[in-house]
Amino acid sequence: MNTLQHITYTALIGSSLLLGGVINANAADYAGTFKGSIVKQDILPIAEGGNLVIVMGSSTGTNTSTGKNGYFDGGEVLIQDFADLANGNGSYRGYITFSKDGEKVTNRLDGNVTTVMAEDGKTPITTIVGTFDGVYGTNLYGTMHPFGTFKVMFTSPTEYVSEWELTQFK
Repeated sequence: MNTLQHITYTALIGSSLLLGGVINANAADYAGTFKGSIVKQDILPIAEGGNLVIVMGSSTGTNTSTGKNGYFDGGEVLIQDFADLANGNGSYRGYITFSKDGEKVTNRLDGNVTTVMAEDGKTPITTIVGTFDGVYGTNLYGTMHPFGTFKVMFTSPTEYVSEWELTQFK
């Protein structure tokens, strides 16, 4: 991040903190996408037949900013998450960390998993939609508290595409 951007963001955040408010973010400025790969996954069956399970996992990817300001463009993405599922549907929680050039921000994830069968009746189509809320950041991102939405679309059992957009800084 160049010095002028850093000064501008710092002034913007400082003004917001003094006013005790929320900065509405333009999604065109703060948005991105990444392809994720599950690198570790543990499935704990709760009932016989596999209809009730808790899934814990970790996945990685590289962020591509689709916003005007390049927010963490090319940065590493690490997700640590879990889902409580009944027949492939249920609650989703976890954390996502973006990091690049010594900057880091971690957001809490809160969403819902939905699984439907494709027209062939054999292939599950799984999506996750939800919100993220900043809990930790370093340097400049230590003063910013991002909030936004995300959507995940699985392309295989271990690969997915995620889209996200910031809606505000608190």
